[in-house]
Amino acid sequence: MIYSGVSKVVGVPAENIEITDQIKDSFIAAVLSNKPFTFTDTIGDLVIKFCTPTLKEYEQLSQLDDTTDPTYEDGLIVSCIKSIFKNNDVVYNKSDKSLLDRKAELSAIFSDTIVLPILIGKWFRFFKLYKTLCKEAVSPDFFEKTRNTG
Repeated sequence: MIYSGVSKVVGVPAENIEITDQIKDSFIAAVLSNKPFTFTDTIGDLVIKFCTPTLKEYEQLSQLDDTTDPTYEDGLIVSCIKSIFKNNDVVYNKSDKSLLDRKAELSAIFSDTIVLPILIGKWFRFFKLYKTLCKEAVSPDFFEKTRNTG
C-alpha cells in the first residue's frame, strides 16, 4: 500500500492537471497507432517513463478488489512504470513478473531514499493525466475537435 502510506504521511498533490497540446497529441498518436500512451518525467537525474497498463495487467488488476485489497493500488502503480534510468543506466525495467514481484523490486531499489514518495507523486500526476485523457477521448467529438484544431 505504497500510495496510501505516502499520501497519508506526506500527501500527494491534488493539483489540476494541465493537458498541453503536446500531451494530447501524444495521447492521440498512441490511440491511433495502437500503442501504449507513455509520459516521461524526472526526479533529479532519474528519468521515469510511465505507460498505460497492458491488457494482461488490466486482467490482473480486475482480480483484485480496489476497495479492500491492499495490493490493488501497488499493482496499479507498478503497471504504469515502464522504466527508470539514472545517468542513462537502467535502474528499473518493467518485466513480465507479477505485479507484487515488481512492487517488491521497486521497493527494494528505493526503500531507504526520499525518491519513493516523490515517485508516487509523479505516478499520481501521470495516472490523473491518463484518466482525464481517457474521459475526454470517449466524448463523441474528441477526435473531431482535435482534427479541426490540429
